[in-house]
Amino acid sequence: MANVVPFLPGMPTLPAFITRAEGGAGFAEFADALLKARGDAPEEHAA
Repeated sequence: MANVVPFLPGMPTLPAFITRAEGGAGFAEFADALLKARGDAPEEHAA
């Protein structure tokens, strides 16, 4: 999640993926990216 950005300078190993959003929205962003990469993404519906 984007929450790690302030801590990057002190990390010996950087994350492979950082979301643009923080918190729950960042988790949802990551989950969506993971599902899309696996080919399991649910269809998006217009609101």
